Amino acid sequence: MSQHAGRRGFYFAPQCAKCGLTTGVFEVLGPGDMPERWGCWDARSQQLHSHRTDTDGWRMMLQAGGLDNGVVGEAIELDDDSAAELHRRLSERDVEALESVSDDLLGHCVECGAFYCHLHWRAGSCPEGHLRAQA
Repeated sequence: MSQHAGRRGFYFAPQCAKCGLTTGVFEVLGPGDMPERWGCWDARSQQLHSHRTDTDGWRMMLQAGGLDNGVVGEAIELDDDSAAELHRRLSERDVEALESVSDDLLGHCVECGAFYCHLHWRAGSCPEGHLRAQA
């Protein structure tokens, strides 16, 4: 649940099945939304986000698997309905939705359905030994 009332986007940060650490963050910001962890950002990051973000559009912010698209994120094509549907599907660990976000980045094992952090996830297999086919 978001701490920001009226938020149109969502914050998805699954926890590792082994240790409870966050496996990564996938955040969708709707028009006018503030990032979920805004209050934890330093003043420079807040200023950069405020000055470089189109408040009329949808944005995606990703921090996972060594990737970080920064405090500005990137523009994406969504609307309220498709954002809500994507959030629902991610929360239910829908394989196709996870793959659209890159389940390998978020450390998701398709076979056991669990998420794993960078300490436990290895590209190609989960800690339980389930192999992931590489494209």
